[in-house]
Amino acid sequence: MRTVSHFYFAAYAFIFVIWKKDGLHEKTLTVFGGASLAWLLSQGINMVYPVARPFVALSDVVPLFTHGGYDSFPSGHATFAFALAAGIFYWNKPWGVLAVLAAFLIGVSRVIAGVHWPGDSIGGAVLGVVVVVSVHLLYQKTKDLFALMRTGR
Repeated sequence: MRTVSHFYFAAYAFIFVIWKKDGLHEKTLTVFGGASLAWLLSQGINMVYPVARPFVALSDVVPLFTHGGYDSFPSGHATFAFALAAGIFYWNKPWGVLAVLAAFLIGVSRVIAGVHWPGDSIGGAVLGVVVVVSVHLLYQKTKDLFALMRTGR
């Protein structure tokens, strides 16, 4: 399930990036680089800051499917989905709104399935958006710096 949802969201983002070729390098770095970095950071947080999933912490919660144990915060699915959505939103507002809606539904579905707390999805959303915005801003700064170094002005 995890790989399938990431694949579809990545495919959606890839189609968007290829659809408009101007700024392809920057779009690819922002969307895929930012989403990948956000997901890796979420996995690192999972390892350093173990949080029990609802079905582990509460005996009356029956999950839709078993998934992990003490790696609840932040939700990797929400992190990845919101990171992709933020990257798409940067370049195309109408598609970005649809991507944000899809990311929201992914986050909510993880809570409904009983595998995440609401704060896990919210934390993942914040992490995903912050990382993509940071990657984009860093790219903007370094792009200008490298242009300045090339021209000498």
